[in-house]
Amino acid sequence: MKKSKKIIDNFFEKNIFFHSIIISASNKNLIQEMINYIFKKFKDKNIENKIISFSKDEIEKEKLKDALRILSNNTSEKTILLLNDIENYHNTIANSLLKFLEEPNDSSLIIMTTLNDKNILKTIKSRSIVLKIFNNSEEVMKENLKNIYINYSTLIEKYKEIINNKKVFDYFIFLFNNWNKDNNDFILDLLLETIKNILYFDEKNIFFTKMEIKKANKMFNLDTDNSLKIIEEIFELKKKEKYFINFELQKTNFLIRLKGIILKNV
Repeated sequence: MKKSKKIIDNFFEKNIFFHSIIISASNKNLIQEMINYIFKKFKDKNIENKIISFSKDEIEKEKLKDALRILSNNTSEKTILLLNDIENYHNTIANSLLKFLEEPNDSSLIIMTTLNDKNILKTIKSRSIVLKIFNNSEEVMKENLKNIYINYSTLIEKYKEIINNKKVFDYFIFLFNNWNKDNNDFILDLLLETIKNILYFDEKNIFFTKMEIKKANKMFNLDTDNSLKIIEEIFELKKKEKYFINFELQKTNFLIRLKGIILKNV
């Protein structure tokens, strides 16, 4: 969130006004906070503005055309068109929007919100400023993962080499031989990132390429239910780790459960 607010601050400080913003976040509270922040900046700058707002359920092609006509003809006050849940709009509506973005009016601003920007037309994204918003805990987690990558780069490369070779038994041997009490948090995070990216590939993840995840998926051959089972096992182990009396026993038991889930699908 801090990074996105700083981007908006810079635009207003330099009087750089834009035609289209996409606010992408993991929940609607973060989206609303960002919208409120942008509106407040207009108010602080004493910029008069008129807001037209639609949700997916309210908008039709003709309604959007009417709104875009208002934006095109406006020459005085700043007119803001707020389109919520843009990823769910029908292609005909998205295409009408695209036509406007190709020749925008300097007095207009379109703010689009989404919980999944991957489903937005690339041509719309290319003509917009995309603000990807994380809450503070997510930002801290990503920063921590970057530091982990640096500290364990050699181990990560070995891990990725096994994935690239798609040898599931070597995978378990690797975990058994390289997982210890000191790197427990790292190994569990690496496992978690692997399974999460198999379920839903995050292009911003710092560990894996899309090809590596495809190979991991072929090696594990997991369906959604079994992927979620593994994630649940990882979280359970994370919760219990501070109570470990015998780390090696806990590790062995976890690997047996992990084998049971994975090997029945291989």
